[in-house]
Amino acid sequence: MALYVIDLSTFQISVGDISGWRFKSQHYALLNKDTIELGAEAKSKAKLYPTESFNAYWENLSTEPINHSYQRHYVDLAYAHLLHLSERLRLKVRSDLLVIVPCHYDRTQIALFLGIAKHTLFNVIGMIDAAVVAGMSATPTSNFFVYLDIQSQQAVATHVDINTKLSRGMVSQIPGVGIQNIFDKLANVITDAFISQCRFNPQHNAESEQQLYNKISAWIECLASEPTAILTLEHSGSNYSAKLSQAQLIDALREYYKKISSHLLSLRTNVENELPIVLFVDAWFSDLPAAKDHLDPCIELRTIDQEARLKSIFSRKSDIKECDAEAELTTEISLIDPKGTGEIVYEIGEPENSPTHALIGNQAFSICDVEIANRRLMPESSNFSLTSKCSSKILGRLVFSGKKLFAKDFIPELLVNDNTSTNSELVVGDILSIDGSFARLIRVKDVEH
Repeated sequence: MALYVIDLSTFQISVGDISGWRFKSQHYALLNKDTIELGAEAKSKAKLYPTESFNAYWENLSTEPINHSYQRHYVDLAYAHLLHLSERLRLKVRSDLLVIVPCHYDRTQIALFLGIAKHTLFNVIGMIDAAVVAGMSATPTSNFFVYLDIQSQQAVATHVDINTKLSRGMVSQIPGVGIQNIFDKLANVITDAFISQCRFNPQHNAESEQQLYNKISAWIECLASEPTAILTLEHSGSNYSAKLSQAQLIDALREYYKKISSHLLSLRTNVENELPIVLFVDAWFSDLPAAKDHLDPCIELRTIDQEARLKSIFSRKSDIKECDAEAELTTEISLIDPKGTGEIVYEIGEPENSPTHALIGNQAFSICDVEIANRRLMPESSNFSLTSKCSSKILGRLVFSGKKLFAKDFIPELLVNDNTSTNSELVVGDILSIDGSFARLIRVKDVEH
């Protein structure tokens, strides 16, 4: 019997088999009089028919009623979408299915999914939590791991606990940080650019508004690598153009980066943990302009390799609980080698490139949570200091978070490898310099922080 994998997490469904991912389908449904359009086709018309369009039925899978004569509940839309997926796969006979489940799903939602799947050609043989799958596809170290699932109307942050087992920890939602929220914000920024530059408001007309939303993804991709882009829209036979800068795009995204950072730091505090945060994310998020730069410096983005993720599902299939009347969901797997060697699959190690001292001339100064003094104004200081002609007594701070060193509150003149610091991580070999005074960061063996 054929075996397929369906990933319900993020803002689109991914469908794959042993050969790789076959296709993706957006979480969109458009209801007509007696028909339903699904996926990308429905998304491309959502602004044309806003009252007949739905995009949160997977995210909020439930029997919540919808105001439409041919579909009663969100779960009806999900059922129609499952049938659509089986048609795209051209299934003729019942086929086995493994399901990657969004971390926020409760037992009722899992039971609803299993209920509708029984009325399709999919035979659900196992379900596994999305955060556990994210952890399977990465080699962990001793950090605080979190999986971020960007959905339509929210983001879901899930702690991934890694020891001898890989298991799902605390799950929390970040409202208003979904892809739809982000697109709505960017649509307003882009609309302002068109109004100010050519007196054209694309959101005053359904056709031009739909055209705007259809192009946002391509414009984001362009501005991720270019300082500016010329955006064009067509309406009533006329072409309109507006210029948008990468800086404007980053300004619009900054509030979402800040919300995510604040939430993750709060999540880490709740479990009384001060380790650096490793954030598993989809490539869509990590490729956003300046995502790495505007998250808190203790957060390291780690993009999930989707092909490796799929392979890990098949390689650990025997560890996924079989579905039965109890609607079993796999929320942990062993990290002991499944071949029976007794060895741990992943080893947890400490970073070897974290500095312990700053070398000035032939003298090494400890840099364990220190302020960098201006020796010209504070000649009596016995701690790490550099000489500058500026008027600041303190040039910046060096702060350890877990086992990693970060630059904090550096004045603009204090450079890291001849570049202005952005509260970034510092590693062995980095050079701090200001007004001709410099220090090289080094690691001294057998020194712990």
